[in-house]
Amino acid sequence: MELNVKRYTIRNLKSPLVTKPRVFDVVFEDEQVFFEVKQEKRRERVSFEDVIEQIKAAKEEVTGD
Repeated sequence: MELNVKRYTIRNLKSPLVTKPRVFDVVFEDEQVFFEVKQEKRRERVSFEDVIEQIKAAKEEVTGD
């Protein structure tokens, strides 16, 4: 079974540095989407859906929406 994996680097485009710093990668693996961050010498992956769910929960806590 062959996996279809594409990786894209997400950079801080508002940074004043000439080479914009890498913040994380977004990884498309078959039907799934992940954010991937380097943590010391390992990579940590979290699903896009989990990130969005946590952002919505945080926004609701702050705004009451």
